[in-house]
Amino acid sequence: MKTQRKHLAIIALVASAGILAACSKEEPASAPAAAPAVEQHAPAEKPTVGEAVQNATDAVAEKAVEVRDQASEAASKVGDAIKQGASDADKAIQDALNGAKEVADKAAASAAEMADKAKDAAGNAAENTAEGAEKVADEVKS
Repeated sequence: MKTQRKHLAIIALVASAGILAACSKEEPASAPAAAPAVEQHAPAEKPTVGEAVQNATDAVAEKAVEVRDQASEAASKVGDAIKQGASDADKAIQDALNGAKEVADKAAASAAEMADKAKDAAGNAAENTAEGAEKVADEVKS
């Protein structure tokens, strides 16, 4: 995919340079006399089409490396944020589980305490019933 993009960019660059070169070869009919003197110096300073293509290819390659590095950095930041979010969620779940365990332990202790009180109350009721039954039995005998 990268090579296809590079090839397409080079083809587009060559086509653009060819069109510009074709346009620059045509001289307007009403050009001032001083214009050719400037043009005589320009060809010596102009890079060739191959050099222009190479320069453009190098610029595109540099920009691609820059974009790749920025994308890599952004992906790294996203990964770090995901790790932090997962860590925070795990901590919240552990805290909730620990809180639920504490509540369950308190409920179990409370239930055990109530069971002991109920046992004591049942024992007292049984003793009172037995004493009451003995008194009734003694009264019936007398």
